[in-house]
Amino acid sequence: MSIVRSAPSLRLVTDATKGRSLVIASPDGVPAGAVLFSEKAYAGIVLSEFKGTICNVCYKAADPDICCDDCSEVTYCSDECQSLLQHVHDLECPVLEDIDVMVKKSGTDRDLLRLLLRMLCTRASEAGATTSSHVVVSTFDHVREMVHATHLLGDAWNASVASGAAMLLTALPSSVTASLTVHDVVELAGRVNENSYSVDSWTGQPMVTAVCMFPLAGLVNHACDPNCTWSNAGDSTIAVKATRFIPCGEEITLTYIDTNRSRDVRQRDLAATKHFDCRCARCTEPLATSVDLRVDGVCCASCGVDGLFVGSLDDQTTPWACKGCSRPVSADAIEQFKVEAASLLARADAAYAKRQYKETTDLLDDLRDHYDVHSTNASDLFLHPSHYILTKALRVLADCNTKIGNIETAYANRKEVIARLTAVVPRYSFLMGNCYFDLGDILTICLKHDVWKDDVEVAAKRAEADAAFATCVDIRTICFVEEHPLVVEARKRLA
Repeated sequence: MSIVRSAPSLRLVTDATKGRSLVIASPDGVPAGAVLFSEKAYAGIVLSEFKGTICNVCYKAADPDICCDDCSEVTYCSDECQSLLQHVHDLECPVLEDIDVMVKKSGTDRDLLRLLLRMLCTRASEAGATTSSHVVVSTFDHVREMVHATHLLGDAWNASVASGAAMLLTALPSSVTASLTVHDVVELAGRVNENSYSVDSWTGQPMVTAVCMFPLAGLVNHACDPNCTWSNAGDSTIAVKATRFIPCGEEITLTYIDTNRSRDVRQRDLAATKHFDCRCARCTEPLATSVDLRVDGVCCASCGVDGLFVGSLDDQTTPWACKGCSRPVSADAIEQFKVEAASLLARADAAYAKRQYKETTDLLDDLRDHYDVHSTNASDLFLHPSHYILTKALRVLADCNTKIGNIETAYANRKEVIARLTAVVPRYSFLMGNCYFDLGDILTICLKHDVWKDDVEVAAKRAEADAAFATCVDIRTICFVEEHPLVVEARKRLA
């Protein structure tokens, strides 16, 4: 693909079984924290639920007074941002006035229809697009080179999108729709489904507020043990950064999903949403030696944490065996034990969503009593301390304890989360950065409320808080660009 030439540190290779991938071209490799490329979104939209609150160009907080008075669909943070999108919005605005009618008649997802509209209008105005020497800028042809699996999305999806596409093509002027068919637009929607990126806002508390298309980033394959991250880099661009040294010739990878989950859950998620069977190094490593044995591990109560049960994820007839004493337990019993724990966590999550923090705490304490280390249950089993169910439970428990005023307990929860995750999650990851920030934050709260009285202990806790924020800054500086709101936030807390 011609777009790869815009990223000189990379080259495109093609494998008969794996397909396309990007590998490091730099002879000396690249260090952790290196920006491999920054890419401008070919097109992107602010999700409908954030209409009026997020700028449609840079994803900062919007100024409600700077909006389109005709369609009321787009808002900006400044006149400058408005001017950057105006050549596209002039084409889409008349159609946006009727977007809800089109959605109702076709059954197409509203935001998908809006993104398709913006992509078509961007295509028609590419001649006026700006270029940059340090940011990859793509074209509609690059978008059309992206893979898609439209044929796997079902007849109902294809029919509704075709209906919406026909309405768009009818409503738009011929200067926009030239040479495009309904089939073309449906396949474009398939590319959105397969390749779009959910982008966080450029605000103090980032949240997913936009969906965008990045043709070069779309070439980066998934791995459950990735060597890169991607994040908002401001002004509707993303930056792909190395999280460790990557030698020349090694493929660069990102994760498309939350990887701190069991192997079977990850693979089901990827098959359902991205339509491929993951064959990354982590997913193909024998379970007995993989980090997945701890992430989703069950232990023997007699042997402790070293007594992990080992078996086959594919063979449900052969019992699993304890690594310590060789005690056999059926695969069904192992699975049922995890299902029961997951069910209890789901109940806690539901209570948390309703802000029932005391009830959530009770449920999570019950989960730990029956499924954590030193728990008591009829199965004589417990989940490995780094099991993803337990680490998630501890994070939610820390939030609840903070909210109900049990701040010293919340501090203990935060420390324990880090200790447990360190064994299974890479240091340079969004999750670990957040965990260290949360630890520094709860220490600050405890110090503010004089939880510790002894001067020596107070000084030690202040130093611990500073160390937590410093670690957070170190992690986030590797994972994000320097100006990212989360890096700025952590630096402020360290100052």
